[in-house]
Amino acid sequence: MGYDEPWSEAIEARQGTLEPLAPNVWWVWSLMKSPPLPRNMVVVRLPSGELLVHSAVCLPEAQMAKLDAWGPVAWVVVPNEGHRSDLRRWRARYPNAKVLAPRAAVPKVQEVGKVDASCEDVLPGLGITCHTPDGMKPGYELVYEVPLEGGGVGLVVNDVLAAPHPATPGGFQGFLMGLLGTPGATFGQPRIVRFFFGKDRPAFKGFVARLAETKDLRLLTSSHGPPLTGDVAGALRAAAASL
Repeated sequence: MGYDEPWSEAIEARQGTLEPLAPNVWWVWSLMKSPPLPRNMVVVRLPSGELLVHSAVCLPEAQMAKLDAWGPVAWVVVPNEGHRSDLRRWRARYPNAKVLAPRAAVPKVQEVGKVDASCEDVLPGLGITCHTPDGMKPGYELVYEVPLEGGGVGLVVNDVLAAPHPATPGGFQGFLMGLLGTPGATFGQPRIVRFFFGKDRPAFKGFVARLAETKDLRLLTSSHGPPLTGDVAGALRAAAASL
């Protein structure tokens, strides 16, 4: 799938529908055509009513209309250089939206489309805390702490943590993705991420353990797994213990 395909040709093989996770947070999954890897888009409605989109994917028009009815798309976060494939199409559709990326990822993301600013420079002013994962390749990606309407906070994670995705295909492809995914098919760090981007496992273990101490943590999303609700802190502690 090329960067310059029109919107209609960028629609993935299978997709879910936009679903609420909190009063101000939605998510939707999308199954890539090749390889058939599930990926998630997360949408956060800011106190201003504007929308922040994390890891943007092209959705069918009915879903895009649902998104547009929820609020104006003002910010598009490209979480790392591996999640930039739909950037040009989103820029064309929402020319007034500002594109953000982690500071260290900006040069690679700009190979595909203009980045207006870094996440570190802008998101704190929108009430979102940026956490740099220790033990990973410098500048690989960030974890975002988002206030939830009605109380509590959520963590928006990209690749560094995940769980088996409900949309993962079966057969040999599913078997292969299982080998690349988290050990024991549980929530944790995918093997492929650890192999290519991990630098210091004990340091990352400590980072995950600290995330578990986040006050009033109620939600965690990742770009390649189902959202976590309920005892999110317990899931993070178990993930840290498995590293």
